[in-house]
Amino acid sequence: MRPNWTVVFLALCIGTIAGFLLGKRSVDPAKTQTQTSNLTLVVSNQLPYTSTNKNALSNFVEVSSFTRSPKEIESIISAAERGQWDGCIHVWTEIFRNIDDSTAAELFKKVEMISDKHMRNIALQALLEQWAKKDFPSALAAANSLTDNNERELAVSAVLAGYAEKDPTQAIAFALQIENKRKRTEALVEIARKIADSHPALAFDLISTNSRGHHLQFLLEEVCFAWAKKDPQAALLALNKLGNADARKVALSALASGWAEVNPEAAIAWASSLNSLRDWRSAMEGIIQQLTKKDPFRAATLLQSMSDHTLFLDLAPQVVEALAEKDIHQALQLAESIKSDSTRFLALKRVLEQWAESDPRAAIEYAIKVNNRRHREILIASTLEKWYEYNTGEMETYLYGLPESPLRAEMVKEFIGLVAQENPQKALSMINLLPESQRIEALRKAISEISENALENSLELLQILPPGKAREEAIATIASKLVWNDPVAALKLLTNLPDNNLRQNLLHLTIRELANQDITMALTTLNNLPPGETRSTAQREVLEIWAEYDPASALAYAQSLPSDEQAIAASAVARAWASSSPSEAKAKLHELPNGPLRTGFMEGVSIALAENSPQDAAQIVSAIPPGPAQERAARAVTREWALTDPLNAANWASTSLTGNARTEAITTAIQVWLAEDSDAAAAWVRQLPLSPERDQAAAVVAQYQAWERPEEAAKWIPEISDTQLQSRLIEIIGQAWARSNPQAAEQWLTQMNIPQDQRDKILKAASSSGSTIPTPWNLFRRKLNLFDLW
Repeated sequence: MRPNWTVVFLALCIGTIAGFLLGKRSVDPAKTQTQTSNLTLVVSNQLPYTSTNKNALSNFVEVSSFTRSPKEIESIISAAERGQWDGCIHVWTEIFRNIDDSTAAELFKKVEMISDKHMRNIALQALLEQWAKKDFPSALAAANSLTDNNERELAVSAVLAGYAEKDPTQAIAFALQIENKRKRTEALVEIARKIADSHPALAFDLISTNSRGHHLQFLLEEVCFAWAKKDPQAALLALNKLGNADARKVALSALASGWAEVNPEAAIAWASSLNSLRDWRSAMEGIIQQLTKKDPFRAATLLQSMSDHTLFLDLAPQVVEALAEKDIHQALQLAESIKSDSTRFLALKRVLEQWAESDPRAAIEYAIKVNNRRHREILIASTLEKWYEYNTGEMETYLYGLPESPLRAEMVKEFIGLVAQENPQKALSMINLLPESQRIEALRKAISEISENALENSLELLQILPPGKAREEAIATIASKLVWNDPVAALKLLTNLPDNNLRQNLLHLTIRELANQDITMALTTLNNLPPGETRSTAQREVLEIWAEYDPASALAYAQSLPSDEQAIAASAVARAWASSSPSEAKAKLHELPNGPLRTGFMEGVSIALAENSPQDAAQIVSAIPPGPAQERAARAVTREWALTDPLNAANWASTSLTGNARTEAITTAIQVWLAEDSDAAAAWVRQLPLSPERDQAAAVVAQYQAWERPEEAAKWIPEISDTQLQSRLIEIIGQAWARSNPQAAEQWLTQMNIPQDQRDKILKAASSSGSTIPTPWNLFRRKLNLFDLW
């Protein structure tokens, strides 16, 4: 089971103090008597928050304050010095809170003895910050006595931060006297953070003067949130003077959030009065995020009343998640109302994970009914994971009580993957009990689940996998774990690998992950790649990610590319744009002049629309100039359409398209149709007039029929005019037929006037490939590369 890292972190910060305790005892917070022989920390009943949430943590500190004797504190320091305790800065702050001057001086000497540099630094900062509130000169002298330059700088900043709570003006005056500009800036910023709640206007001035970039945005967010709760109008006046547009956007959202915490109606009225769409979006984002925490029902109502589709999609998943904690069914209704498939999927995932805590069976049954195959698989997996976390035994009983079916096999595979995270050997035992046909996929799943945290176990299981696609996928899974931690480092490592498919696949993954973190660096990496398929694929992925949040800039980049690259690049941008905002993308399409950029954009829009509106998408495909872009779009749109209406998809392909696009679309429709109703698909192909596209469609049907009904497949050969295609089909049908009935196959090959040496070759190939006859659909999808449809 995956660990809850938030809880783990908190345990390191709070709970691990118990690791060196001599025993346990119950403590009444009302009692003031301390027992130095048996150290215990009194904490609040509520679970404390992580250090990233200052406001929540400050509440924890107020509730959990307690008094310690010097001997108790010395015991904690000794445990840290021995490496038996690893407390975070906030716990150290609590430990040193309210110490007197003489005790601080003695403890300072002991903290200096902690060997672990990181632990020593955070303990020193916490101690000096508390000491400075009582005796600033002594605390400052102690900080300046440290010999390590970096340690001394951090210590001085901590002293000034502590003193700022008592006298911010004097602390700032002292910091301004620091000669080194970097040290002076760091000290002023630390003071600003410390006084954000008590003196927000002063903190705002310090931050806006001394910070830049993302650091400025982060600090302003904290200050503006606090300021808005006290005086939102004053905060607004200050914001209007802020020149950095990105920082202003973040600060405006934080201001709106803080205002909404104390007076949501006033905050909403103010946001509604804003003339700038950018400002309105920032403000409403902050308001709804705050309401999501306090009143998710109100947040949901406000969200649904907005006409801004982009903002709705940005905020809907978190509102749905909060609503699910209060009312699962209302959360489901909101999630189901989301028009974007990807956003709806994300929202449903959060609802089902909540639902699985109270009624996992109902959550699983809902997930099973989701139409989108990929989404359904992920929803089932995430719901099973939550169920596994809360009640493994009940989940196992449910799964193994289901009737045999592909769905049950898939769910059992997910279960084995969850088991593999905790007990790889048990997972292997479970895999060995599966039917042979399910073992390889189960092994691959187990490897993919445990590779991140237990590489050695993954490698052990990898040795069991036979050569083949599953083994290659497992190797790629293990190798790809490099990507998520540090994509820049992964890129450097990939330069040492040979240029093969594995390297190319990992390169795509790495650049894609890099784009999620730093689009500029991802683009730089792209520009350093040589022209070719790897660069083209990576560029497509980067642009799709970029277009999710800034489609206009992504399109401008696509337009700057050489003309032979523009179509594919524009297609990637349009696909992402139309997925999140179809109306905006279609409007942009009408603005573009004829050329490769517009052609590619048409392709992307049509593909994005295909899943929900295949007829609308088909109209766009018909208008795309003949060529590769139209062919790709025709395949994609026909595939989606045929999943729900293969007859009309095939009819459209045969009547509305010409050339290669027509051929590609017809064969794609038939590929999908065969899986649903092979007889109907075959009958439709037979009514087509003789033509090259009919030959291709007939070949698709013949390949499908060859493995179960070779005699039916053989009937297509005389109807195909392409002699090369005929020869290839004769070989495929002959091999398939020979596996089930060698005599009949040889007789048919003779009737087809196949020379003796060629007949012998076909029959030998059939016998050497084994006696097991592959199921027609498995072999068919392998031959026709239809894995994405299965």
